[in-house]
Amino acid sequence: MEKVTTEWDELLLRYVDNDLDTTAQKKVAFEIEKSVELQNRLVEIKAIHDFLAGNAKLEMPAKNFTEKVMQGLSVRPSYSFLSPRNGLLLLIGIISMCSLGFILLLAVQIVLGILTLLNATYTNRLVWLGVSHQFTAMLLLMLVTALLFVVRKK
Repeated sequence: MEKVTTEWDELLLRYVDNDLDTTAQKKVAFEIEKSVELQNRLVEIKAIHDFLAGNAKLEMPAKNFTEKVMQGLSVRPSYSFLSPRNGLLLLIGIISMCSLGFILLLAVQIVLGILTLLNATYTNRLVWLGVSHQFTAMLLLMLVTALLFVVRKK
């Protein structure tokens, strides 16, 4: 016997479950002793049978499971990302960033005004080199910020 057929699979399953009459059981046992393939298949079927028999316990839900589900149906879900606290923090963050941008814009305008009033030869040379007043103002502002940061660290 080269390959185990589905008929033999059915007989082996019934053999493991003891669903065969005595004559059929003796015949299947005799065939199993003669064939190595049937012996291997019987070992596989017994392993599967033992595994399924050991894990056949059904889980029982809690006694008040139905009540909890029914109560949960009437409750409206809460969305955590739309809480008033998060909205307030978002609004404060937006206002502070806009204020910071406005202050930065005012600082650039003040530096540009000072440079225009002084009409320094340094800025004229930079303009002649192709550097605009806005870029000069930003460089000066970054320099002052860096100096304040260094002084504050010490």
